Amino acid sequence: MRYIGNKTKLTEWIYETCRNHGVESDMSFFDCFAGTGAVGEYFKSKGHKVYSSDLMYFSYILQKAKIEISNDLKFQYFLDYSSKSNETSIWELINDYFSELPLVETGFVYNNYSPTGTSKNGIKRMYFTDEVGKRIDSIRIEIESLHSKALIAEKEYYYLLACLINTTSFYSNTAGVYGAFHKSWDPRALKEFSLRFIPITRSDKINKVFLGDSTTFINKVKADVLYMDPPYNSRQYAPNYHVLESISRYDFPEVRGVSGMRDYSDQKSNFCIKSKASFAMESMVKNTLSKIILLSYNDEGLLSKEEITEILSKYGNVEIIYKDHVRYKSNNHKPGVRKMVKEKLYILHKK
Repeated sequence: MRYIGNKTKLTEWIYETCRNHGVESDMSFFDCFAGTGAVGEYFKSKGHKVYSSDLMYFSYILQKAKIEISNDLKFQYFLDYSSKSNETSIWELINDYFSELPLVETGFVYNNYSPTGTSKNGIKRMYFTDEVGKRIDSIRIEIESLHSKALIAEKEYYYLLACLINTTSFYSNTAGVYGAFHKSWDPRALKEFSLRFIPITRSDKINKVFLGDSTTFINKVKADVLYMDPPYNSRQYAPNYHVLESISRYDFPEVRGVSGMRDYSDQKSNFCIKSKASFAMESMVKNTLSKIILLSYNDEGLLSKEEITEILSKYGNVEIIYKDHVRYKSNNHKPGVRKMVKEKLYILHKK
């Protein structure tokens, strides 16, 4: 999934660095700015008990699937529904079921993020083709209906929502974020929509995820290791992923402007505000119950290496490990923009 600051390609490096700096395999791990859940999922795969949290609801849904679900789901409803249950895999059964749903023209996505649905309002938004917009609506409405009728279990509900959110990003007519859409169709947006299923990561631990501002959980989660990957710059995450947030909540919010933005006033992060970022970081370091703190931050962040080191050093010994990393690719096409950034992993053993 395309996501600002996604650490998928850095998870092995983060893990090996942790192992070389005192993080043992039996230590619990708290990923408090989880995003797509990539780091927490990797540590879960290595046997750690994992906690994770994020301010965005679509992230929470992804975490429910990747972090909390650790065993196969039955999906008995789809097995009972299909006459092919003895002939094909459960994933094909589910995909066939959703593919055969009638397309919906009264749904939120089609009427707010597809060209024909929005043209009646004098705005032609091209986040999704008409057909993909209708397909997303039909699947989202059906998942909610199955859950409300108790035809699917709670874990199955969140898993299917997570698959829909993850799949949507592969058919969106954007550069990766949803603050704007392309004015002509990207080839990926024209493909036939088909659900992509998220692999279930096995675990014998009871892993837990939270929705909300991480600062409210920091002194409640008793994890051995705190991993922080906060926003680095002034770009808030909520407006960049407002479409995924609305699909996740499916709350039919009032949207505004060319981009169809939902209100995100309650989802702003202090880490995106220069005057508040240092205080927010120190507050988390000071109040965490964890003894080992890992902080991912790159050399384009609002806070300098010196500022961060000064904050962390108040609470113990700090080491910094560096790695060159390809910057988020939606920015790479701009003239004069560096293709690489230096990722820093700060390691604090708290006194």
